Amino acid sequence: MANFKVTVRPGKYKGRYEVKPFGKPPLTKWITGDKTLNLPPALYIVDTGARVGESEIRFEVKADGAIVIRAPRIAASAKGLVVTFNTAQVRIDPGDLHGTWTPSWAPKKPISGAAGTVRVQLPRGLLYNVDSGAAQGPGNSGTASYFYFQVTPAGFPRSRNGKAASGGRKLRFKTRQIYIDGSGLAKGPVSVSGYGKIKKAGQTIELIRSLKYGVRTAAEDRDIYINVS
Repeated sequence: MANFKVTVRPGKYKGRYEVKPFGKPPLTKWITGDKTLNLPPALYIVDTGARVGESEIRFEVKADGAIVIRAPRIAASAKGLVVTFNTAQVRIDPGDLHGTWTPSWAPKKPISGAAGTVRVQLPRGLLYNVDSGAAQGPGNSGTASYFYFQVTPAGFPRSRNGKAASGGRKLRFKTRQIYIDGSGLAKGPVSVSGYGKIKKAGQTIELIRSLKYGVRTAAEDRDIYINVS
């Protein structure tokens, strides 16, 4: 059976993705930009970072070399042997957050809330997440350090967690003010996910509601996780 040189072209999407045959390990580690792969006829998955079913583009390479976008069809198009992402510009407003937030499409590049509203091109119809920086699942508490949002076919963000963010024309974080008292700073700085070391007592910080954050004092050798209501 013949293989075909298929190019994945993310276009304006600058985030990460990986390609894998359905039910098998990835053919690529997380990559960005155009990628040409030698593919036999099969069903393939392109994941954009959140690693859930709704963050995937599925396409099929048929025996005659034709490529068919299986789901979601709004997320990409196929012409010849090229799969091109169909993106929309999404506005993300961190609200009063001044610490960093970590996007699923670029987890090694946390974004500072102090930078204000950012505009990012994301494939339509897919699911993404925003992490506080703690990188923790729900565990026994039922609260994770991330929330999901979907980019609708029309190109607007829709939050899956209304307590953490509102959607519509833009995604806007909802935050809660937390006061740092002096008792935890007696032996050194306190570290908080997204803020790093806090050395000054008596200040307040803003955290995204309904998410889990890691807190570490100088007296502890591990993070203590708190859920922000």
